[in-house]
Amino acid sequence: MPRTTPGYVSPDPQCYGDQQWAPQKIDAPGAWSVTTGSSGVAIAVIDTGVDLGHDDLYNKMLSQTDYTGTGGTGDGCVGSPGYGHGTVTSGITAADTDNAEGVAGVGWDSLVRSYKVLETVQGVCVFGENCGALAQAIQDAANQGVKVINISLRGCYQFGLAAEQEAINYAWYTKGVVVVASAGNSYSNQGVYPAGYDNVIAVGGTDAQDNRWVTCCEGSNAGTWVDISAPAASILSTSPQQGYAKWSGTSMASPHVAGVAALLASMGLNHCEIVNTILDPANVDPINWEGGVGRVNADEAVDNPKYLPWTVPAGDGDCDGFTSAHEITLGTDPEVACGFTPGGSGPPDSASDTWPADIVESNHVNVQDVLAVKPYFGQAIPPAPVRYDIVLSGNINSQDALALSPFIGGPCTP
Repeated sequence: MPRTTPGYVSPDPQCYGDQQWAPQKIDAPGAWSVTTGSSGVAIAVIDTGVDLGHDDLYNKMLSQTDYTGTGGTGDGCVGSPGYGHGTVTSGITAADTDNAEGVAGVGWDSLVRSYKVLETVQGVCVFGENCGALAQAIQDAANQGVKVINISLRGCYQFGLAAEQEAINYAWYTKGVVVVASAGNSYSNQGVYPAGYDNVIAVGGTDAQDNRWVTCCEGSNAGTWVDISAPAASILSTSPQQGYAKWSGTSMASPHVAGVAALLASMGLNHCEIVNTILDPANVDPINWEGGVGRVNADEAVDNPKYLPWTVPAGDGDCDGFTSAHEITLGTDPEVACGFTPGGSGPPDSASDTWPADIVESNHVNVQDVLAVKPYFGQAIPPAPVRYDIVLSGNINSQDALALSPFIGGPCTP
């Protein structure tokens, strides 16, 4: 049952107050009537480390790995404004709940693995000289069986790092891990990393009225690259040395989404199903700014899981049941469908046919091939553009036929 202790009672959201308002805002209590998470689901928190002895966290911690070389076992970045950051984000995701103490975590029966990647350099909490720490932590977390990774920080490089994208791809494609990251606090529409990488849920920040979180000197990043938003203003959570404190920023928004992902993982959803469920426009609450599909709603997510009718194979980047190496995309532009692509000329089947080349000649598909598979139709036709399995063997199966069907009778038909 959801906790009802005075430390959790939500105040008037107009005023924020001294207690937690965010769990009620995202309707976490409604979700908790379905699931409170599972000890079989681990959330990786890649951050400054965690105060492992905190009363609201010590029962939740599976491990902590230090990549800073400082040898510290607690929350790092002591003496900097970032001190306590990892303890705060861990509490938001999975603080011990219904224990008559402290705060509530969104995925509160889940466990946490901490990966300490930041250290204090000249009073600032940064990666220091170990810019490979983030990529290594992502890969290690995936190998250690976590279901969700939360990254409430910016990477070393403004435009990203190939090793970090590769580690994220490994976590997603090979291990089926959902990666969630904060969109940043620069009040900009420019993408930041790791939130801006492929296969990451980028999370913007909202205030109590679901407006874009903004203060006098910073605010949530926004733009089409942001996937979803979550509470980011005056978020009460655990802090080092048995403390509790209120923090603001998209760093606080991201673990709310990670906690919802952990709830869904406890229901048996795979990574594709989790992402599809969280980002389904029907499962979020509306916002009035460019912060993704809306503000996350935990109750709607657990009540409306998007189970897939197929097993997701390794290498299936778009969660359609086919490996990315075995598929191409069909467009709807007649010129594209006919093979007249920019930089190319000539009719389908010609040597310059760059979309898509003939399966008979070069293992791709054009209108001539569509006619060949026409007898296989008879099922519902999916909307174009679609992705479909090309099987790499030079053959077309019934799934391919359905995907190609919008082009039957098109302007290129002989």
